[in-house]
Amino acid sequence: MKLGIIGGGEIGKKLLEIFLKMDSIKVEYISDINNDAPGIRMAEKKKIKTTSNMMEVVKDHSLDLILEVTGVSEVLSAIEDNKGENTELISSEGSYLVYNVIEEYNNFQNQLLTTVINHLNQVYQEIEDDSQNINKLLEQIQRITKNLNMLALNASIEAARADAKQGNGKGFAIVADEVKNLSSRSSQLVDNIEEINKDIRDLNGRISEVVEELKGNG
Repeated sequence: MKLGIIGGGEIGKKLLEIFLKMDSIKVEYISDINNDAPGIRMAEKKKIKTTSNMMEVVKDHSLDLILEVTGVSEVLSAIEDNKGENTELISSEGSYLVYNVIEEYNNFQNQLLTTVINHLNQVYQEIEDDSQNINKLLEQIQRITKNLNMLALNASIEAARADAKQGNGKGFAIVADEVKNLSSRSSQLVDNIEEINKDIRDLNGRISEVVEELKGNG
């Protein structure tokens, strides 16, 4: 949609800001008798046509829509008399309504975005805390596994001694084997938990990236 804005005051500027964010709308002109009006200055920075002669805008019959935001009845009448047949006209009252509706939507969108970001940050922190707790648990399991390995080694030594002296080291050998098996299972458990924890931290990293992307789009 191609449109022109008549009136480069604060409302004209705010409408321009809003429309510049919409891919489906192209602002072709903005007009104001004051060349230093805020909307005119913004349009010049954005390489949008500006003019102090509103009729230049009105007589461009390729425009789909003209927004009149001056609030001057004579301006509205002049636009109505000279605009193209297929060009729609929104008066200052309608333009203010458009602005308010879009502002309300943007405010709602920003509030929703803030809520989502806060929730994701909370989830991120909870996952981070859980990951740290898992690391502490892993350290404990690793210490237990180390102790089990020492017990298995001692049991094997005692089994060898008992067998060498009295030929009855079988009991120690069985204990040593069971301790070794337990130690092996503990080591495997540690590996599995570390892999899960890595996946959790990768997920948390992605959540952090999404939060930054959302902040950038806000």
